[in-house]
Amino acid sequence: MNSLEGKVAVVTGAASGIGKAIAQTLALEGAAVAIADIKLDAANAVAREIAAQGGRAIGVAMDVTAEAEVDRGIDAVAAEFGSIDILVSNAGIQIVNPIEQYAFADWKKMLAVHLDGAFLTTRAAVRHMYKGGRGGVVIYTGSVHSHEASPLKSAYVTACVRMWCVRASCARRWSTSRSRSRPGNWASAKTKSSRGSCSATRWMASSRPWKTLRRPCCF
Repeated sequence: MNSLEGKVAVVTGAASGIGKAIAQTLALEGAAVAIADIKLDAANAVAREIAAQGGRAIGVAMDVTAEAEVDRGIDAVAAEFGSIDILVSNAGIQIVNPIEQYAFADWKKMLAVHLDGAFLTTRAAVRHMYKGGRGGVVIYTGSVHSHEASPLKSAYVTACVRMWCVRASCARRWSTSRSRSRPGNWASAKTKSSRGSCSATRWMASSRPWKTLRRPCCF
């Protein structure tokens, strides 16, 4: 039996890049996977690819900055597959400019996608993880910029640092489940292989004995 057989995963921003690779990896490990992305056609295409290889997957339209859409999408996944066991909060964008040229609208968009998106998807998913004491795993795709500044990425660095704080707060909230807490610092899909991202996600999603999880576990 594969390590994630019987589990249900939601991966945001999974229609391309690192998110797609993570979703494919989780499916290979036996999880039913929801390809959550703002581009529904592309999400459905990835789901068909996974199904063609013998996996279980569906595409879900999801703008992670839209509260109602996130709640509706997560609920739809739970209705389709019966539960939510794994959330990979991966959706992200990049807008690069020196701070004196950074448009306020772009600043707000960056924080909305990375930070609001992490909050909204986490809140929606853990409501299902709590049901019946099922437990689960939340994984946040992060960056070295949660520790290291960049002269042209003020909004992105800010979002990464604040996402770290969200992760830490959730980990403390769920600490009674004896969960471990780690951030995910992944390689860039444009410059490096996503193999390391997939291996790390697979390990974080499957390494802890599921019978010990009665509340969500945050990485």
